[in-house]
Amino acid sequence: MWQLLRADRVMIWNGKMMLTEAWLIGEYGIAPSQWADVKAIAGCSSDGVEGVRGVGEKTAAKFLRGNLKPASKAHQAIVAGNNVWRRNLPLVRLPFPGVGKFDLESDSELDWNPTFYKLGMSSLEQREVAEGRKAK
Repeated sequence: MWQLLRADRVMIWNGKMMLTEAWLIGEYGIAPSQWADVKAIAGCSSDGVEGVRGVGEKTAAKFLRGNLKPASKAHQAIVAGNNVWRRNLPLVRLPFPGVGKFDLESDSELDWNPTFYKLGMSSLEQREVAEGRKAK
């Protein structure tokens, strides 16, 4: 989901801290638009996408920044695994083909219930009401 980070509108709460575009750039040295390439190279275990063997997210980001020496095992593995990278990219890039876009009702005083309802997220809609937020 980190490829969705945008300084002006999108942040992700991971349960401990707010992840921002600036956080991603500081942590990995890449822009959110490059995160799909990181996941295509390194794989995504939560989605069952196998990446280039022996290459993790930090190494993939280092490769994309041009900071891996061509003689290194990791660099050679990524280059040799280019077919894996190309195969995985459509699996990890957002938006996934066929998924519709949605617009927020308003930028001010966000009421998520209409959005939850439109997307069929009834458990989140109910949580909003249970936590005392206004419902429409």
